[in-house]
Amino acid sequence: MNYVHTTKVGRFTVKDGGTTTRYKRSSDGSRILSPEQISSLERRAAIAVLREMELVSGTELKFARKALGLRQPELAEQLGVTVETVSRWENDSETFKRPVQLALLALLEHVEQGGSLRAPRQIRDEKDFIVRVAR
Repeated sequence: MNYVHTTKVGRFTVKDGGTTTRYKRSSDGSRILSPEQISSLERRAAIAVLREMELVSGTELKFARKALGLRQPELAEQLGVTVETVSRWENDSETFKRPVQLALLALLEHVEQGGSLRAPRQIRDEKDFIVRVAR
């Protein structure tokens, strides 16, 4: 029988049965997952919610940030906004638009596929370089 992992992402419950995660069993027969496996399952759950829902709440945004292993200042830097803005989004005192959700989804997918988060400056520089070459 395949292992099905259940993760609560804000208002949503994600059941992930599509993973072939190997796990150990403890002496009582319960599953033991490594921190890396848990992180991956959390990223996959966040990806599922961000991809499928038209617009998520601050709670889901916060879950996705934590699934990336980022603090608010680090996410703010990745998205090019202030820490206060991220805080207001996560507390639902300010709404965020779909492009923010899609940017966060792209970060999650990149990390889940084995990529690492780079400094936003480097990303902007590479885009500028591509634009200059394309002209």
